[in-house]
Amino acid sequence: MTETTELDPTRRYLRPVARLPLPDQPDVVHLAVYEWLPMFEAWATGMALCGYSTRQGPLPEGTVVTCARCLEWQPKCERMLAPGYRPEDDDPDVLRRRAEAAERLHQTHLEVERRLAVEGLAAAAAIERVRNVLDELKAQGATGMQFYTGVLAALDEPKRRTR
Repeated sequence: MTETTELDPTRRYLRPVARLPLPDQPDVVHLAVYEWLPMFEAWATGMALCGYSTRQGPLPEGTVVTCARCLEWQPKCERMLAPGYRPEDDDPDVLRRRAEAAERLHQTHLEVERRLAVEGLAAAAAIERVRNVLDELKAQGATGMQFYTGVLAALDEPKRRTR
């Protein structure tokens, strides 16, 4: 089985390509996009990532790319060719808005966390007041109704302080 039969024709790949043997072109190995062209029913390479024209067809897998400009473009192109890539992932305005939304979400989370901590302290204080009242009522030998009114009074105490 050849390399081209193992590739997914719906995807594009980066492959090393040879330069055109022109006197004004540097003697380097470039990178180019390799894709299936349905109109020709064939795999083909485009221009080098650096913009130079190249020979058609990839060099053997494992050939070392020596063009510095192609290598500079390689990470971005690999990201763009990866499955699931979205163009907005490289849009500075979209990324800025995402970062701002994440910061707002973080601030909201901190505010909710702070409010929960305050409410937790208030609940702990109310539980402590009820425990103290229950202990006092038990020591006094209180009846059921006295327990009930004592607990309600203990729970209502913070409200009376803030009025």
